[in-house]
Amino acid sequence: MKEKLLFSILLLSGPFLSFGQSILWEMPSTAADTTIVRHWRGDEYFVYTVAGSGPATVSYHDNAAPSTVSMSLPSNIRVRDFRIAHDSVFAGGTDGVSGFLACFDIKIAKNPK
Repeated sequence: MKEKLLFSILLLSGPFLSFGQSILWEMPSTAADTTIVRHWRGDEYFVYTVAGSGPATVSYHDNAAPSTVSMSLPSNIRVRDFRIAHDSVFAGGTDGVSGFLACFDIKIAKNPK
């Protein structure tokens, strides 16, 4: 009886489980081992990419413009995940020896004085 109830709940909640999924875009021109994409606001995204043993890249994409600004990270830095809250990026990763947590304000990074 419990199995039938559980199956019914899972069956009925199926459409709602996929509601929170992110949008997936194929980028066949990007050869990368690791890519993390996070939405900021409107048509603006931040993308972290690592290809092979080379340096990681962090890019800001504005699909409305369209424009991209990229920055290479030091070769020993690997970001495991990052999130955007309001106008700040929070990242965690490793530097080859130990772990790190980082945070930066997007508006200051976009418009340095």
